[in-house]
Amino acid sequence: MKYDWIITVGREFCTGGADAAKELAKRLNYRYLDKVLVDETAEVMEVSREMVEKSDEKPEGYWDIPPHWYMDEDDPTVLLTDAARVVNAQTEVIMKYAKERNCVIVGRCADYILRDEPHLLRIFFYADFNERVKIAMERYGLTDAKARRLIRKTDKQRATYYNRNTRKRQWGHPASYDLYLNLVDLGVDGAIDAIMERIDLEERIHGHQNENA
Repeated sequence: MKYDWIITVGREFCTGGADAAKELAKRLNYRYLDKVLVDETAEVMEVSREMVEKSDEKPEGYWDIPPHWYMDEDDPTVLLTDAARVVNAQTEVIMKYAKERNCVIVGRCADYILRDEPHLLRIFFYADFNERVKIAMERYGLTDAKARRLIRKTDKQRATYYNRNTRKRQWGHPASYDLYLNLVDLGVDGAIDAIMERIDLEERIHGHQNENA
C-alpha cells in the first residue's frame, strides 16, 4: 500500500465484527485497538479500568444511577459527568494513535473523531438479525428469547452512544460509512478481501489525482 491508513470499524452486536477487525489488522500488520483503549483511557484519567468500562460505548444514564459531577480542568464553569470524562479521555487516546497511523480502531466513535484525517476508511459490519441470534445463542449459551433481548439492548446502547456523541451521524446507517458489509454472508476472509479492494481503489484514485495536480 502507498499510504498509511487509519481504519475504523463499527459493528452490530454478534456479527463477529471485532474478530474480523483483528484479522484485518493482522493481514495489514497494523495495530489493533479495541480493549487497549479502555486500559489507556483509565491511565489517562487515573481511575480503575472498571470505572471506564461502565461508560465504554454506553450512553450516559445506562446504569440508571445518579452521575458524579466533576469540574472541567480547562473551564471551571463547566461540570462533567463520569461518562463525559471517559469520552473526552478516550478521544485523546484515539487521536494519539491516529497520529501514528497504521491502525484498526473498533467502535468508540473513532470514525467521527478522526473525520478530518487523510486516508481514513470507515467500515460497518452488519448481519441478518436471525443470524445474529444464532451466534448469540451459541456464544453465550442463551435461549432464543434472551439472545434477541441482548442483541436489541446492546445495539440500542451502541446507537444511542454514537448518535449522541457524533450529533450529525446515525449509527449503522450506510451513509455514515465508506464500506457497509454483511459479515455473516461474506465471511471474515471475504470481508477483508472487499476492504483490501476498496483500499486499492482509493489509492489508485489518489494516485491519479496527484498526477493531475
